[in-house]
Amino acid sequence: MRRQISKKKSLALPLNFLLGCSEKSLADFELARLAEVADLRKEVLFILDRLMDQMSQAALTAWFRKTDRETLKHALENPDDVIALAKEQMRDGQRSEEELIPLTALPPGRSSCRCSEIPRTSNRKGTMRRLP
Repeated sequence: MRRQISKKKSLALPLNFLLGCSEKSLADFELARLAEVADLRKEVLFILDRLMDQMSQAALTAWFRKTDRETLKHALENPDDVIALAKEQMRDGQRSEEELIPLTALPPGRSSCRCSEIPRTSNRKGTMRRLP
């Protein structure tokens, strides 16, 4: 299906031919151009398919380079761990090392936000407003 792509510039539309030819010749010329368009479309789709295949292989290879292979082998040999591993990677995959450090817990009833200390009241319309 692969054909040599010519490096020639496309020829200008032959206006003199189109002006002087019969209706049948115009129809034949149009069909020839449409056939060429269909062939080019097939080539583009074939190239796009190859492009997507190569990109997915490159992404998979990059993932293998980034992943610990021993952990991956263990996960593949133990299917129950695969789900847990996938959940962990989805949860932690986009985070930096600093973000993965667990936060310390606050005592019960204590909030890190001081919003509860601001006195508020509602007016007749039901909206909240801050007291002076």
